[in-house]
Amino acid sequence: MIFYLVIDIIVLLLQITDIISNGFILFAFVRKRTLRQGSSIRLLLYLTLSNVLHALTTLPYSIYLTVSWNSVQIILNPYYTLISGIPNILQMKIDLTLTICLAIERILIMGIIVIILTISILIRLQIIQKRTQLNRDVYHYDKNKFKKSSDTKMYAEEEKRSHGDKNPEALTSHSSI
Repeated sequence: MIFYLVIDIIVLLLQITDIISNGFILFAFVRKRTLRQGSSIRLLLYLTLSNVLHALTTLPYSIYLTVSWNSVQIILNPYYTLISGIPNILQMKIDLTLTICLAIERILIMGIIVIILTISILIRLQIIQKRTQLNRDVYHYDKNKFKKSSDTKMYAEEEKRSHGDKNPEALTSHSSI
């Protein structure tokens, strides 16, 4: 039975920690006007506010469970337990709704980022493809240039044969260009 007392004390400590930490966040929202500007930050404000309200409204319930603890038997007023437990049900619904809204917003942002990155990658791939095509054209031009130079050598040799061997160095120096 001491197990229940330990759990009740832990719940009270967590509620006090929740009130202090979320109270600090609320204080920051009240103090800084720029924090209240964005819609996603506003969702965080609503989540923080609902957590503080939950901790404050269930504090009497937790105190009642801790104070009325008995090591022999559990004696609780069922009406008080039922009525003071209502904030737990409300908090679960509110917290679930706000958490889902925050998760959906983050998923949408990640989707937009993925789309933007995909588009930028596709554009860069197209640029690389165009540069590769240009380099290929330059390579073919260079290849043709060498082919033309060998054609020039052949032309010089034909000139040598047809005109005789008057100045062979001039013909070979011209063909090496």
